[in-house]
Amino acid sequence: MPEEIKNRIKQFRMVPAHELKDNSKNFRQHSANQKNAMTEMLKSIGFVGAAIARETPDGLVLIDGHMRKELSSEVPTLIVDLTDEEMNKILAVYDNLGDMATIDDKLLSELLADCDLKDMPDINHMLSALVDDMADSIQKEKKNDGPEGMELLPHEHYDYLVVLARNSNDWNVLCERLKLAPIKRRGKVGTCRATTADTLLSLLKEPDNA
Repeated sequence: MPEEIKNRIKQFRMVPAHELKDNSKNFRQHSANQKNAMTEMLKSIGFVGAAIARETPDGLVLIDGHMRKELSSEVPTLIVDLTDEEMNKILAVYDNLGDMATIDDKLLSELLADCDLKDMPDINHMLSALVDDMADSIQKEKKNDGPEGMELLPHEHYDYLVVLARNSNDWNVLCERLKLAPIKRRGKVGTCRATTADTLLSLLKEPDNA
């Protein structure tokens, strides 16, 4: 039997935004692009999740939901029963736990193919950012992934060409055509694969006119 998990939620209710107080320890800053994307989602679909707040002598203090409070006049809110220390722990790790998830490129591509986002430019921009970040350094690649018996490092003695895949579909197609198994990304961090010039040239070779 799984261990019983405590339920710290005391109440759910719609709370006027002006009654929700910002948490002075909130370290997450929201860009204009992120706010625009959230506004598009709220207007298109509405609320599908609740903010989290804690009752204090000064009123309801947010743990999660600062941007929704800023963009809405009334916010669906879970009222939780937490100590100061527990509130700090949740504030520190709640969103970061989600950021630790890896991304399955194939499943994400299939999901996006089922989404009609043509009228949501800021959402499209946000999704493009998932694959727009390059890794800080090129990972070492061995025989199966790169030049035979060599590691791909920028300071090596060969020349190299960098191709940026700005969305998951392009990345998956490139890996398929270059016969490279895609690597799952961690969060928003990009990734890199390597192949030899002769492999690429053979794929780019024009068919015979005969």
